[in-house]
Amino acid sequence: MSVRDSVRLVNRGWIVSAASFLVFGGVLSPMTVYGRLFVDIETELGTTAVQTGWIASMTWGMCFFGSPISERLEKYISYRSLTVIGSSLTALTIFLSSLMDSFPGLLVLYGIGYGTASNFVIHSVMCVIFEHLPHRHRILASGIAFSGSSLATIGLVVAYEKLLPVIGWRFVLRLTSFFTALVAVPASFLISEPPHRRRTSILNKLRSDKKTPPNNTESNSSHATVDKHQNEESQTHEADDGLKTETWTTLLKAPMTWLFFFAIFLPTMTWSVYWINIVSYFDSIHVTEACLNNLLTVQPIFELIGKIGIGIIAESVPHCTLLICHNLLFFVTTLLITFVPVYKVLLLCSILIGTGRGIYNVLPYSVSTQILPDHVNDKAITLTMIAYGFGFTFGTLPAGAIYDVTGSYTYAFVLNAGWCLIGAILLLCVEVLRSFRNNEAAAIDQSCQATSV
Repeated sequence: MSVRDSVRLVNRGWIVSAASFLVFGGVLSPMTVYGRLFVDIETELGTTAVQTGWIASMTWGMCFFGSPISERLEKYISYRSLTVIGSSLTALTIFLSSLMDSFPGLLVLYGIGYGTASNFVIHSVMCVIFEHLPHRHRILASGIAFSGSSLATIGLVVAYEKLLPVIGWRFVLRLTSFFTALVAVPASFLISEPPHRRRTSILNKLRSDKKTPPNNTESNSSHATVDKHQNEESQTHEADDGLKTETWTTLLKAPMTWLFFFAIFLPTMTWSVYWINIVSYFDSIHVTEACLNNLLTVQPIFELIGKIGIGIIAESVPHCTLLICHNLLFFVTTLLITFVPVYKVLLLCSILIGTGRGIYNVLPYSVSTQILPDHVNDKAITLTMIAYGFGFTFGTLPAGAIYDVTGSYTYAFVLNAGWCLIGAILLLCVEVLRSFRNNEAAAIDQSCQATSV
């Protein structure tokens, strides 16, 4: 690729990042502010804390669990098409969720439906950004994209605060769906396809299966050429499928893959509680309404700062080291918010939660593409999303169960602090293994050079 083409590709990557700012703002912000609806839904539907929390857990879980489906669909349709489909389905499922009168209905539509639709958006957008931009720019570009959800969350928190007491959570969800349709769907059309990416449409594959026998010599020659091209294309795709299967097999056999997986999965269980149960926790320790609004408002503001700030800091600090420090910081923060529940400490913790939430939105993707081989970026993103999915799906279950039994989140938050500490230790092990692997590869290279001399 020429220098001119490389510059053009990078510039297009920044345009995609700017468009993703709007897309993520419309698609991700509603699930971020679900905690503001927690008490209202629990009161009206008569659900337990486990059930109410699990609705959003499934949203976040499917938001990442759906990545194998997205990866498969991207083989047949463009990134842009999948983003448009995902943002449209997001608006539809949020609207339909407002009509549900039972826990199963909300679980299916808001949990599974909204979560899967949002995964179509996240997976395709992150793949586009990572294919357009080099390593050094990926965190900043991802931070810009994800900061759209933080900015939109600030607006939604204020709107929910004003509208919830007046019109109730159902009409708030309907207005949210209109917001998603107006902001995310039009911006989805600006997501561009990397120029080097070739794809065979489903229609062409169907046509290749229905070859019509020709009637004359000229058409015989023409069809023979087409058939040859189609056969070559089919063989190429079969080879690609075989390579993908082999790559997944190799990745899943590597110890470093599983260390990284659990290093993301366990802290994500902590973050699922911070995203979903935080309002319920503040309510359980009798935080006043005025203080609650302040605590919830500072979180998305500092989340925005965290997403942009990490992009700047990551230019000069190793990404895995940053993630280790992040986990250690939230080991301490979780203990603070549990055992020192006074307003000033809660405000400080809310600022840290917002900042850390922004960092954790962005950083693990880049860490995965650095730890795993360069040619499997799409699979690294898929693996990270699956780890997120498990963490968000199961993270609120122990917290909700402990609260239902004891009426307190104390033991749940102590457990969450442990998840962060274990995640930091596992990432440290990954760094040690990676350093050992790099040193071993360097020694082999030196040995080969000495032999050749």
